[in-house]
Amino acid sequence: MENSIEKIKLGILHLINGGNYEEALKCLNSYIEKIGIDEDVQNYQNILYTLLGKKVLVLCIDCTRETIEKFLNSQIYKNLEVVSIQSKQDLVSQVLDSCLQSGCPYVCFWEEGRKASPIKILRMLQFMEENGDAHTSLCLQNYEELEEGIVSGEEFVKKELYQNCGEENKILLGTSILLQSLENEVNLFGNLSCVMIRTSSFLEKSILHKIIEPQSKEEAKIILMFSCIFERNVQTIQEELVTFEERKLDLPILREKFEAYESIKRKMGHILGLEDREENKWKELPTVYRRLSYENDSREVYKNQEIAKKMTFFYTDKGEYFNLEPIAKEAEKRGYEVKFTKDIKEEAEIGIYCQHICFPENAKFSVILLHDMMQRHDIWPNIWTRERWNQFDIGILPGEDWTRRWSRSAGWNFANPRLGVYELGYPKGDDIDNSAFLEEVEERKKRLELKFPYTVLYAPSWENDEKEDDFVRALQSLEVNLLIKQASWSKSFQGVIRNIEEMRKIHEGKYDNVYYLEPEESILVALHICDLIVSDESSVMVEGLLYKKSSIAVQDWLIPDTVPPRFAVVPNDYVHKCKKVELREQVELFIKGMKEGKARDRQHKQFFSNMGMCCSDIVDLIEFYTGEKENSSCLSKEVLPIYMPHGLWD
Repeated sequence: MENSIEKIKLGILHLINGGNYEEALKCLNSYIEKIGIDEDVQNYQNILYTLLGKKVLVLCIDCTRETIEKFLNSQIYKNLEVVSIQSKQDLVSQVLDSCLQSGCPYVCFWEEGRKASPIKILRMLQFMEENGDAHTSLCLQNYEELEEGIVSGEEFVKKELYQNCGEENKILLGTSILLQSLENEVNLFGNLSCVMIRTSSFLEKSILHKIIEPQSKEEAKIILMFSCIFERNVQTIQEELVTFEERKLDLPILREKFEAYESIKRKMGHILGLEDREENKWKELPTVYRRLSYENDSREVYKNQEIAKKMTFFYTDKGEYFNLEPIAKEAEKRGYEVKFTKDIKEEAEIGIYCQHICFPENAKFSVILLHDMMQRHDIWPNIWTRERWNQFDIGILPGEDWTRRWSRSAGWNFANPRLGVYELGYPKGDDIDNSAFLEEVEERKKRLELKFPYTVLYAPSWENDEKEDDFVRALQSLEVNLLIKQASWSKSFQGVIRNIEEMRKIHEGKYDNVYYLEPEESILVALHICDLIVSDESSVMVEGLLYKKSSIAVQDWLIPDTVPPRFAVVPNDYVHKCKKVELREQVELFIKGMKEGKARDRQHKQFFSNMGMCCSDIVDLIEFYTGEKENSSCLSKEVLPIYMPHGLWD
């Protein structure tokens, strides 16, 4: 079978090399229908489409010559006719005239501030040719930071909403998804650079510009976009073929774009029979953008005075409990009825969450905090593509480091809680100088009866593959205390709990310098006692900065959250990194003072701001938005986006 498949492929390649392109394409299509597509066949298909494909008209709107040349040079498909259009003139008429004068069967658009995949035009053309019923094809786009060169996330929202409208890469009714977009205040389509449309269809049905006369170039671009969708069969391509360059937040431009959208939306809504509701104005923008852009928007309108003074704190393990406990203590001081629950779906008046998976819809008012300081570091800076905050009322960040991450990601609607994100600090940080806590630490230290003056803490994120044994065997012969503090795991992680118990059975009582804190105890106790931290990739190493303690990350310890397990990843430059065989040597350097802790050169304000006032400010903010307070000074600590919002119709 394999030999016969290879013979067919060689036959197709022979036809291509011999210039028999039409015959090669017939054989290739037959092969795909019977056997499918592999890498070789995809390459043959690309070659034949490039050689035989129909000419595509590319309308470059307000593009410089350099931008046009860069785009053309990037495309492997070369059968193109290019027309440069300036939107200062009548944009819609220019587009229609260019289509009328061109003999190209397809038309697409290109604009400034984008990058194209080399196969953008080729892939869109292939989809159009293979689906004769489609009038329009739409691809997805990414966003890239120019300074950092980082793609900030896929168009997850679009993917999900497209799939709600129909199957992936299938033909949808354009008017239906346009209606859904306007009703739900979300842009499902991207912008003109994501579009390819049959020229004949565009000319036959381009009536929107007659019904809705554009008053500005921004309105004209939206009308052109809607014209490619309205009363069309639309095919969605679930591939990111366009990368949009992030644009610094510019409020005058943002207002101009949204006033144009509001105007067209209102007129288009009348055509589609949508009710014109004033309260929907600017609804598509996250609240923080509305407050910055729309002068009539006031925080007062978001106050909800029908909420009882009851706070429910959600936790699934002791680590989460300790994250939230300081806030609960502050709330109790102010007369709130406080409750902790492990039922993460429980209904609440005011719900305080820090989980990866939450149900804020069950709370009348909801607050979200980070689960840990290294949360989803595998996808930094934009963790909100996976853990969304837009269903919460308030988001709380611990310091400048996380504030920078959110500010870079805030253009995505799903990163934005309804009432904003505030840099109010780290709740656990309020306790580090608390006299009652310090007494507790000293009492615990006495009970441990530590043998040596220097203590090395082992606190991993996961206990697996006998990592604790690696730690003990490497260091137990040194004149140091080995303090072991495992994380507290919920009952659903029985495998990790067994590993922790087995390791303790092996080591406890065998060595006179090995000591244990219970998993259920606060990590702050361990951090206060220790001199040095050893871990895999745990956020304990960040929390160590509260006490300016240095950390060593063992990079070849495995993390079992993937299949197969992966090596530990620590993106923080203040953490010392080594391999298992180097651990003893690295610890000895710290003990002898020959290795200086990088943490000492770091102001922990970068990671933990507002020390001592965090919990007070969090409760203040809740009281402001629930009508308990007229004003709150912590409103000035709201975090602002640095980029324009995503999903604009431009």
